Amino acid sequence: MYELNFVRAGRLEWREKSDPILLDATDALVRPFVASRCDGDVLPIHRPVSRAMQLGLQAGLLDKTVAAITGDVPFRGPFAIGHECVAQVIAVGDAVTDRKVADIVVVPWAISCGGCPECGLGLTAKCSTMRKHSPGGSLSAFGFGPTSGPTCSCRYPKASHHCGSRQQATTWRTRGARSSRR
Repeated sequence: MYELNFVRAGRLEWREKSDPILLDATDALVRPFVASRCDGDVLPIHRPVSRAMQLGLQAGLLDKTVAAITGDVPFRGPFAIGHECVAQVIAVGDAVTDRKVADIVVVPWAISCGGCPECGLGLTAKCSTMRKHSPGGSLSAFGFGPTSGPTCSCRYPKASHHCGSRQQATTWRTRGARSSRR
């Protein structure tokens, strides 16, 4: 299997990686077929920003969450880059009952459990269950460092909550668009 890696500004490359496996009964394995880039991906891909970000962090001009995610030297490669995708489910754990093999799902950047107090408040990027697995432990982020993707196939924890159906994505976009016009 291959994953796209950020090596340094101006250089991305595909690197081999072992196939993911189901580690928990709530996991799903998916194969992305449409992936998007985050606006935050554009700058480091095209411009060397590591040194400027280091200075900004030291001067207190950047949020400490950025340092928690990126580390002492922001965007030090190589690391897998990319997140947010539309994917096909290729395997599910025994506890996943609302997703099945061949389902098409929308996978957002923030991995969340759906059951913690933060998720109950709609603060899924601050999910206390998944945050501890994220680089820096400050956001439940997917797509940064060891939790990156998408690759040829990916493991997603808490799949029943995390991997949304096409219908859920359409409903969310419709509601979000409608409420933003008020």
